[in-house]
Amino acid sequence: ASVKMPPELRDRVQTLAKIRNSSAHALMLQAIERYVEREEKREALRQAEHLFQTLLHDAFADGAA
Repeated sequence: ASVKMPPELRDRVQTLAKIRNSSAHALMLQAIERYVEREEKREALRQAEHLFQTLLHDAFADGAA
């Protein structure tokens, strides 16, 4: 996949890659991987919270009957 970005951002990525003795590609790949992992964890937490709230609601609804 190709990523289009503003020239200023591209320059920043290239500069950082040079400082880190890496390629811009490797730097972007690492950043994307970290972002996806973080968002997957957030989504799992969101789903767990939703399940907890559903179970809690159902427990009180059953107990009220």
